[in-house]
Amino acid sequence: MLSALLLGGASLFAQNALDAQGRRSGPWAAKYPNGQMRYEGQFDAGVPVGRFTYYHDNGFRSAQMDFRGTTGVCMSEQYDEKGKLMARGRFGSDRERDSIWITYAFDGTKLEEAPYAAGKLHGSYTMFYPNGKVMERGTYEHGAKVGTWTRFRETGAKERVANFAAGLLQGTWTEYDEDNRVSVVGTYLNDLRHGKWTYFERGTAVRTEMYRRGILEKPGK
Repeated sequence: MLSALLLGGASLFAQNALDAQGRRSGPWAAKYPNGQMRYEGQFDAGVPVGRFTYYHDNGFRSAQMDFRGTTGVCMSEQYDEKGKLMARGRFGSDRERDSIWITYAFDGTKLEEAPYAAGKLHGSYTMFYPNGKVMERGTYEHGAKVGTWTRFRETGAKERVANFAAGLLQGTWTEYDEDNRVSVVGTYLNDLRHGKWTYFERGTAVRTEMYRRGILEKPGK
């Protein structure tokens, strides 16, 4: 998004100057065809520095980028078409998302804390309910879910626990009822149900099923 916005409409403003080496220098800005400001900021020898502000074509701010010197690293805030803050985080020098990004709902409540490395989800991830309690928690590795992922009810009690490897369901899957008793337990193999699945009512096993690579082999009793 950043590179595309910086390229468009450069000739619209007298301050859009180039230095002797043909690099952008000093204040730069551009407008949409409807006359609304598209972006404004400043360059130092072709490198964005300081604050860049971007706008939707309705005039509301769409993003704010605060660059750290001439490193290319910047902190960013992103806004919806009504100017409400939707996300906050950091871009690395490669202009990919980096470190923790926080996203928000329209009313300002936090929706998720998502870790990034070189533009891919990587690290401990958390999603939240509107009341601020954790909805889901797990780990990403280079964009894929790995390890144990736990989903919670709004009360804070566990709803299910799943295991992943390289983004695929792998291993034990467990669901819980509202009284925190196991209601379903089974296993996955490469995203397919595999092996014995048991269903419970009020903590007592009432039915079992056998699967082989996603195919039900033995109907429940």
